[in-house]
Formats: sequence, structure tokens, C-alpha cells
Amino acid sequence: MVTADLGLQKLPFHSRGRPRVFVHYYWQREAHQFLCDILRDRGGVGLLYGPESSGKTTLVSQFARGLPANIAVSMIDGTRLKPAELLQRTWSGFGFARVAGTENELLKILTLFVRHQARKFQPPVLVVENINRMYPAALSLLCKLAALRTQQGYALRLVLVSSNAAFSIVHAPAMYPLSSRMIGAFQLGPLTAAESVRYLHAKLRASEFTRPEELLPETVCNSLHRASGGWPGHLDRLAQRALAKQVLAPRDQLQAAESQPAVTPSPSAVSQTAKTGSRTLFLTLNGVRSDDALYLVDLKSSNGSFVNSKRVQIQALRHDDVIALGNHGIKLISPDNSRRAQPQPKLADTAKMKALADLRRQKESRESMTSLQAKKFT
Repeated sequence: MVTADLGLQKLPFHSRGRPRVFVHYYWQREAHQFLCDILRDRGGVGLLYGPESSGKTTLVSQFARGLPANIAVSMIDGTRLKPAELLQRTWSGFGFARVAGTENELLKILTLFVRHQARKFQPPVLVVENINRMYPAALSLLCKLAALRTQQGYALRLVLVSSNAAFSIVHAPAMYPLSSRMIGAFQLGPLTAAESVRYLHAKLRASEFTRPEELLPETVCNSLHRASGGWPGHLDRLAQRALAKQVLAPRDQLQAAESQPAVTPSPSAVSQTAKTGSRTLFLTLNGVRSDDALYLVDLKSSNGSFVNSKRVQIQALRHDDVIALGNHGIKLISPDNSRRAQPQPKLADTAKMKALADLRRQKESRESMTSLQAKKFT
């Protein structure tokens, strides 16, 4: 997707890497407080969990970046790590180059560093993601790190992250050196509908789009919220797809459309219509007319139909109404219809309306054929 086609200089919704803006919401603030409690508590071990795409990685990364510079922090993904690789990644995460050696040698080096920092009242912080996907041998090594102590107390703070509660893992008998230090577990929750709107618009503003409500109106944000369940990762992906659908025309056509209102009938056409009192729908792509009262009937379309920015199912139209259908804008010019006094049709009536239209077309077709035959024999 070319974000410049939408007036966006930077990609607003990406699920990997550091986000352009960190948006606060209720569960994020509560989780941040829980992480702070882990560092303050003498136990110094806690479990943060939530489903995939719940924003766990973004949250703990933001938390780690906010710690004082003298606190060493290492973040690793424990998925199927062997013990030696777990030690290497932990060591590298603390800012050191990889070192050669056996598992025992690596453990001794890491132990010296951790205890040295703890004696300075600066115990390092190790964040281990996906502990529910770790090998038993790696979990056993994690227990050894959890058991490290100095005269000041435990030498290492541990933040455990999982996609599920993982209680059967952390509370297993073999995990006692770690579970005995746990201060608790915290389960992440989703964004509310209002938080989702703020979340999406904040990311658009961070991408230098000054009118996010025009690109993703509140109604669209609410639809994205329902589809995503309010989980940030899912919300990002769905919003990115929604933006991609905006780029349906060549760039020059998009720029031309952005520089004009959605409905732009010529002044002469509007003036002539007002004088004659006829009904005309000015549509950005195709004209639409009706000899009788005009109605907008939405037959369960996926994106819905809107009159004057309000979603409708059945709506009698009046003069100057603006209709939005997908990417198209329609404006009704009908001075005779200044009031919305027509009775609203029922959904069942749409079949009758269609049948009448079909009969009218068949009649016109027969009359046209009769006229052609008459000309042929004269």
C-alpha cells in the first residue's frame, strides 16, 4: 500500500516493531502498574498474560524503555530455546557481545554480572516472552537464574509473558524457585469501543494525517472494533486492510477526488434543476433517477448506506440530502421534496418495487420492438 496516496507519510498500523505512538488505555495502564509492582516487590517475579495480538510485547517493550538507564534490561522470546541459546540471548539483551563457551561457562559469566548489579542496588530485569512454549530444560535454567541471591536479596527481576495463564507451568513442583517468588499474575483485557476510536485516530495523527475522522469515521472504527474484539494487534491489521481498500484508483484520480467535494454537480446543472423542479441525483460515477418518490433501501449491504452521515436501512429522500454508498457520494437536488413526508416503504415492498420496474422495462422493450417492426414494413 502506498500511504502517500492517502496523504500519509508513514505507515500508521504495523504489528511488528516499535509503534509510532504508544496509545494509553485502561488495561494497558493497569498492566503497567503491575509491572512496576514486580520491580518494587521483594519477590520480583510476575506473570503477564493475554491472547495473541493483545499487545503484550508492545506493553513490556514500552515499560522497559521507561526504566532508568542504570537498570539493565534483557527481553527474549523463550519459544523452543535450548538452555545455551537462552543464556546467549539474555547476555546479548543486556548489551554485551556473544561469548563462546559451554552452558556452565555462560551461566557463570551471567551470574557474575547479575550479582554485581544487584550489589549496587540495580538488579537487572529479564523479560521472557512465550514461557508456555519453552522446553523443560530451558525452564529449569530459568529456575536457576531465579534462585540467584546476594545479601541485598534476589539478584534478578523476572517478568514472565504468556498467551495463556500458564499456571500449570509456573506452579509445577520443579518450578518452586521461581513460583515461590511470584507476586501474582495479570490478565490483559481488550479496548472498549471508545478506546478503539481514540487508538486508531491517534495512530493516524502520528502518521501525519491531520483529519483521521475523515479517513476512518467513527462508524468504521466501531466496525473494526467489533471485528477485532478490541485486541490491538487485530485492530491494527484490520485498519491496515481498511486503508488499503481506499487505494482503488490511480493516484491522479485520487488526488483529483481529494481536492473536490464528494458531490460536485456543475452550477448550471443545479441551477437548471432548481428552475424546472425536476428530481435529479448527482452521483460521482452514475446518475440515478425515479419518476415517483425517492427512497434509499439498504438490502443488508456489508458496508451499510448513509444519509447525511447517518446509517439508514430505509429512508425517504429529500432535497439536498447527501448519500454515501461505499466510496461514492450522491446529492439529491429536488426542490419539490423539501420535506420528508413520504411514507416509509417496508422491506417486503422492495420486491414489489423491483417487479414493477421489471414490468415497466418489459413494456418499454415491447413498444420499442413494435416500433422497429413497423418501420421495417413501411
